[in-house]
Amino acid sequence: MVSAAPSGAPRPAGAQLAQRQTQRAGRQPNAAQLKCLQQAGASPDPVTKRWTFYTTERDGASRTDMFRLCLAGGDRARAQTIPVREFPMNPGGSLPQR
Repeated sequence: MVSAAPSGAPRPAGAQLAQRQTQRAGRQPNAAQLKCLQQAGASPDPVTKRWTFYTTERDGASRTDMFRLCLAGGDRARAQTIPVREFPMNPGGSLPQR
């Protein structure tokens, strides 16, 4: 059991981890976003607890387009204005070194 640390004292590692997980949980998608994420094939990442698309070059664009169109209610012009964050799977976003 860990007692509460005074305001100036460093927190134990477990408390910092719990605080970060709580902050991440606060950024969960709303009901409409969740429905669209599921329709487009996203799944919750077990580590970060965020909904994520794991895509290849073949299906990445179609999945993000499907997600945007669902959020926009089928309006293509509006769908093109919805930003979707992309993260490369390899560090630096470049091809792996041989």
